[in-house]
Amino acid sequence: MSLGFLGGMDPTGGAGVLRDASTARAIAPAAPIACVVTSLTAQGGGVRAHSYPVDAGSFAARLTHVDTVKVLKVGVVPTSLGEVLRAWLSRRVVPVIIDPVLCASDGGALGGSVGTYIGCCGAQTLLTPNVEEARHIVGDPSLVGEALACAVAEVTGAGAVLLKGGHAAVTTSIVDIFWDPRGVERIARPRIEGPDIRGTGCALGAAIASRLWLGDTIREAVDAAVLWLDAARRSTRPGPDGRFHLSLR
Repeated sequence: MSLGFLGGMDPTGGAGVLRDASTARAIAPAAPIACVVTSLTAQGGGVRAHSYPVDAGSFAARLTHVDTVKVLKVGVVPTSLGEVLRAWLSRRVVPVIIDPVLCASDGGALGGSVGTYIGCCGAQTLLTPNVEEARHIVGDPSLVGEALACAVAEVTGAGAVLLKGGHAAVTTSIVDIFWDPRGVERIARPRIEGPDIRGTGCALGAAIASRLWLGDTIREAVDAAVLWLDAARRSTRPGPDGRFHLSLR
């Protein structure tokens, strides 16, 4: 069974389904990969991104490519495709990693919204928002830390939440917060010095999905993916967009 990815097409290759696929090849090279593009994006050069959703009918037809996936990772889903995805997810029970992308790292909304399909979250769903995405989901800009992670779980019904702390105020450490029904844990480690890298959120979600495909539990997959990404951040290359990209070869 394959490892599936839904998300945007970033022409720079630094993020979106291209980054997902390259991450999967690095971590689970034996996994057959199935990708479905949700939107075409214009990014790079330090300018605000633009997103162009694919046609809803075409998207529904292409979902047949991921009908038999073992694990699915979902990136940006334009609002116009949310109902189609909700209907498709409601008929399947597989581990799903949702990275609720709203904006590009250079700025510019990507048209993403979890509102129309978030109700399909269940025990096998892991949400991986950053702080701003989490606040958008719960509708409360004042929440922080463990309270924010718990609120995301309560609002969405997700089986687990990984609140990413990398975008928080720059300090010498990064603290991610992991919630599941057993409680809340802080995943703290030193911040890796280096350039601002495009697509690390996509890579983390894809790494977790890859580890799940290999047989890890969600908690094991999160730990392994965090360690993998911290190591991968030490090897970068200049991308065609003027940003640094992960170098996975």
